[in-house]
Amino acid sequence: MNALERAKANMKKWEAKYTQRISELVKRIESAENIDEFMNAKKALLLHLIDELPLNHEHCPFCLAHEIETLSFDCDSCEYAHEHGCCYNADSTYGKIHNAKLKLISRIGDYW
Repeated sequence: MNALERAKANMKKWEAKYTQRISELVKRIESAENIDEFMNAKKALLLHLIDELPLNHEHCPFCLAHEIETLSFDCDSCEYAHEHGCCYNADSTYGKIHNAKLKLISRIGDYW
């Protein structure tokens, strides 16, 4: 299976887990009997929505194509890295997305 097909298969697995958890959290919201239960469930939903975005290497056909061994990548030959910067660098496109995700998770932690 090539890198694109592996990424697609991984996205399908991610979707099933992601949406199942969303459904569970919405049920918690629906069954809330007071504001505190509602807000805690909503906060858990928000955290899940952000924390589980498909931004890991297994969701990226470029990472999968350039994986040397488990969690070791040849970024020098990566087409994505040439255009957007090596994902390990904080100033790359991915690095900026990852940092924004962490900041958002931190802010949601203060939400309730």
